[in-house]
Order: sequence, then C-alpha cells, then structure tokens
Amino acid sequence: VSSHLDELVDRLHDLESANANHPQGVEVVVAANHMKDTVVPAMDAVRETADRLEGLVPDSLWPLPKYSEILFIK
Repeated sequence: VSSHLDELVDRLHDLESANANHPQGVEVVVAANHMKDTVVPAMDAVRETADRLEGLVPDSLWPLPKYSEILFIK
C-alpha cells in the first residue's frame, strides 16, 4: 500500500504541475490542447493509481464510498 500511496502523491504533484503550467492569455485552441495533451493524461494517471489503491484496501478500512459505489448506488 505504501508504494501505491507514494505513486499517488507523485501523480498528484504531476497534475498540480500540469494545472500550474496552464498557458495564460493564449488562444482558446492552445489552452484546450494543453488540457488535452497535459492535464487530462495527468488526471487519468491519478485516477488509475487511486483505483488500484482503492482495490487493495479492505472495505472495512476505507472510510469513503468507493468510486463504483458512487456510480452504482445499491
């Protein structure tokens, strides 16, 4: 679990960096391409890592609703 947490922190830093480096005062197409090429892949990496971590932790120790539970309310 520890290595997955470390990876999640790294991915979150990558996402923060991608957002911080968002071009300002540029054409909308340039900004949109930055989102598509940089921010969205960083978001996907966070999601993938969080999903793996979520699957490793027993339900009894995971205090928040899991993503699948949010999507498919029982």
